[in-house]
Amino acid sequence: MSSAQSPGDPSGADLVAVYIVTYRRHEMLRRAIASVLAQTHTMLLVKVVNDDPADGEVGDIIESFADPRLSLFLPLTKRGPVSSFNLVFREAEARYAALLEDDNWWEPTFLAAQIAVLKHFPDAPLVVGNERIWRELPGGRWHDTETTIWPFYDVRLHSFTLTEICGSAKICNSSMLVRVERRSSLLTPETIPVDVTEHFRERLLPRSVPLNGAPLVNYAETLSSARDVGDRWGMYQALLIGSVFAALRSKTSRRRLAGALWNGVSPISPRAVALVEAGLANREAHALLWRAPVVGLMRACLSFGRRPTRWLRLLQSRRRLAQHFQFLAEAPLTRNLAGDGQ
Repeated sequence: MSSAQSPGDPSGADLVAVYIVTYRRHEMLRRAIASVLAQTHTMLLVKVVNDDPADGEVGDIIESFADPRLSLFLPLTKRGPVSSFNLVFREAEARYAALLEDDNWWEPTFLAAQIAVLKHFPDAPLVVGNERIWRELPGGRWHDTETTIWPFYDVRLHSFTLTEICGSAKICNSSMLVRVERRSSLLTPETIPVDVTEHFRERLLPRSVPLNGAPLVNYAETLSSARDVGDRWGMYQALLIGSVFAALRSKTSRRRLAGALWNGVSPISPRAVALVEAGLANREAHALLWRAPVVGLMRACLSFGRRPTRWLRLLQSRRRLAQHFQFLAEAPLTRNLAGDGQ
């Protein structure tokens, strides 16, 4: 940065727009804002997206920092988390953009490290960072689990696989740095649940993306969450898995993928139930049923017997969520990897 540029000068070549999305978590918001303003990379535009227009305290919190780089994103309206997250991918002022959910926070060198990675990989649309996991305890206390999302700590170019995109996601909302010139290609449908935003956005990525294994993001496991682990999550797992099978055109490829997905899966695990459910909900994924261990099928049947309405909703998921299924099946990463797997 030249001496003529102030820390928040928009003329800076490496200006980063940071969107902090919040909903009535004031203490966590203060921590998140402080972690952004403490970045060693100082060329920032920090925009707080308040998803509760009636919450006037957010404005007071912003004013208390007295930092010209920090502002309230306008217009102030109820967008919902998915629409709020998509704001990052509509950014036009900066060279880079990042998202931070209010319960998470960054280490001071996070942005500088991510920018360095993107400069090393000039064709990458984004870089994703590792996260250190913290668990919220009663009374506003936090426990450092001393574990990270990924078991590695170096920078590497990660190549996705078919099995990997069947229900899981490598990217995390609060650990991405996006190259703004490539951002518009990463918009997700705004009608999806917040639980699967990373999964849907990942399907828009190229075959390989850089990962920074340094744990410079602090990820919070909070006592309360807007994320869903119930029936809706099961329905979207069926879509995420089934869409990959639908993209494969040959029965041989589908049988091969089914075998790979069952490899190493405990028949009494939630993952086993998810695979059986995907096989039931998607005709292209019936190979999952033929490859399923007997114990896995029995466990799934017991689950259905206890909650028959879940089974009915699951069988209807493909029809009820047809547009979301189509998005996943036709997304660039799905099609590219499926083409490799024919």
